[in-house]
Amino acid sequence: MLYLVLSACLSVTLFVIFRLYPRYQVQSREAIYINYWVCTLVGLAFSPQNAVALVTPQSWWLEAGAIGTLFVFTFVVMSRSVQEAGITVSTVSTKISMVIPVLVNLFLLHTETELSTAGWIGLGLALPSIVLCSIPASGSDQAHGMVKKVKTWAYILLPLQLFLQAGIADTLINVANQIKLTAEDQAPFTIVVFAVCAMWGGVFLLVNLLKGNKITKPTWLGGIALGIPNFFSLYFLVKGLESFGNNGAIAFPIINLLTILIAAFVALTVFRDKFSALNWLGLLMALAGIMLLAGWYSNLLNLF
Repeated sequence: MLYLVLSACLSVTLFVIFRLYPRYQVQSREAIYINYWVCTLVGLAFSPQNAVALVTPQSWWLEAGAIGTLFVFTFVVMSRSVQEAGITVSTVSTKISMVIPVLVNLFLLHTETELSTAGWIGLGLALPSIVLCSIPASGSDQAHGMVKKVKTWAYILLPLQLFLQAGIADTLINVANQIKLTAEDQAPFTIVVFAVCAMWGGVFLLVNLLKGNKITKPTWLGGIALGIPNFFSLYFLVKGLESFGNNGAIAFPIINLLTILIAAFVALTVFRDKFSALNWLGLLMALAGIMLLAGWYSNLLNLF
């Protein structure tokens, strides 16, 4: 459980850093590309004996390559979503995406856990909760920005895109952990994932430089600040999955509930985000859905 708590805290840290980028004039995409090089270096410093995994073929290289490639594009969407839709909306979109790995666990990986009626209700609450959380409160900066840019449907599509990409990434991590990885593979697997991200980031940075775009000092610092928690958020997620027997149907609801709660608290207390009645309803639906999936509702009923 400790690994999941640590991963959740670090995940929220990533959203907070994204939220601060505009304030310090950080170039988001460039900082994301830099962050992956930092992730790789942090991993090598944390576990230098696993550097051999970068040059020695491993059975899980294909999975690591797919996850690394998806991570790059998911992070770009995440950054934009946090800055335009808000930290809570983006967190809910990312974390409620656990319905995808949960379904894969139940129907493809054939874990021992069966989804109860309450669990199916929880899955049914997922997508409506994203839509409700994505509608900006009247009078907020996001609401005024919507009038100038696009209508509500386009605004909602950004969190939905984040939902799908994050869900697929979590699924690939769970499948790799279930089928390919041993306890000894977890650190080198994480390093290789970020090394693949770094290769993509290097290509994109080179293209930008050839176009004459300069990378500012705040962007370098923003990439470094993002890279350190980013590496350990994935590493602790993989460790947390192992502690739950690689059963994503249980582990993902727990970590996502923790992340949503922490993110909502930070958004309200630190950034003073405004929540409308629909936003609160969506947040409650998301929490209720995750609690139903995790089976925690039965423990609450036992209290009475």
